[in-house]
Amino acid sequence: MGNTHGRIRYDSLSAVCPEVDKHVEVVVKKWVSKFPLLSTLLLEIANVSQLIRMWTEHSALGQSLVGWCSVWCALILWYTYYKVMLPTEKIPRYCQFVGILMNSAVIVTVIHFRYFV
Repeated sequence: MGNTHGRIRYDSLSAVCPEVDKHVEVVVKKWVSKFPLLSTLLLEIANVSQLIRMWTEHSALGQSLVGWCSVWCALILWYTYYKVMLPTEKIPRYCQFVGILMNSAVIVTVIHFRYFV
């Protein structure tokens, strides 16, 4: 029984032309392999935008220290995952390391504006 969505059978084409199925698999894996870079880029956009906002307004109003620390913990877990499960893949680890540094800057900035200014 093949993969179905409604009445369309997705494996019907692979039965006729297996080369197409292999090509689709390669293309999907190629794009999915970029997800760590894309997710790190999205997190960095959030980090940078919050850093800019806090330093231009000189305030950490609306910032959750617990929330940012949760993101930091998640980044540590992702970094550990990449280091253990994909030891030969260095780019995702470097991206997560940059994310950890940027998120740490956000946390330090929140602490600075909340408790020292």
